[in-house]
Amino acid sequence: MSPPLVLSPATLDPTTLGFAARPHEHSQAAPGRIRLPHPGRCPHQPTHTIFLFDNSGSVCGGHDPIGRRFEEAAAAIERVGRACRCRAELVSVLHFDTPTSRDVLEARLGRRGQAQIVHGLAVPTDGAGSSVLGPSLERAYDLSDRHPKHLSVLVACTDFELLDDAPIETLERFSGFPGLVHAVVLRAKPPQYLVDDERVTVTQVSHDAASGAVAAAVFNALTATRHRRSPLVGFG
Repeated sequence: MSPPLVLSPATLDPTTLGFAARPHEHSQAAPGRIRLPHPGRCPHQPTHTIFLFDNSGSVCGGHDPIGRRFEEAAAAIERVGRACRCRAELVSVLHFDTPTSRDVLEARLGRRGQAQIVHGLAVPTDGAGSSVLGPSLERAYDLSDRHPKHLSVLVACTDFELLDDAPIETLERFSGFPGLVHAVVLRAKPPQYLVDDERVTVTQVSHDAASGAVAAAVFNALTATRHRRSPLVGFG
């Protein structure tokens, strides 16, 4: 099995912290069996993690690894939420078709906000399956502006087969987001533009990645500034 590949600014080690999967388990393992390490203590500056989900045909029809990107994201969010004691961490979930009935804005990370966040982790029935990143990205900028005391963390889960009118300008807008930027590239080659940009952490989840690869990428984004022994975890 190929491990997820993380490019600049850090390299993901798929052997770190017990993320080894059993052979041939990537297509059968349930998200509840994914083992994630302790996420550490809350950061001094609270974070606002904003997820952007691509529900286009190319993702839902084949580029969604094992069809469980939402379940794996939920597993990672729940794991970090259990360790959150500050009650200041925020999570927002946006879909490329935003606004949709599944968008979640500024939910508290933790027990109280978990059900609200999980509600957003599904394909919205009122979405058209857009491949255009721009609208959700602009809304992410607005959400970031509304919480200037939080460090914004942007996480885009997509194959980056974008149909924006000006894709390079959109990628530059994505890379220049004010905060930490993570691109979780689903079963596709990451755009070289992002690979070359030191402002972006790029995680490539290959077609044969083990169950837990998306969860690991989301976990790493959520814990990037938390006080942990290891800055990155992998799932091979």
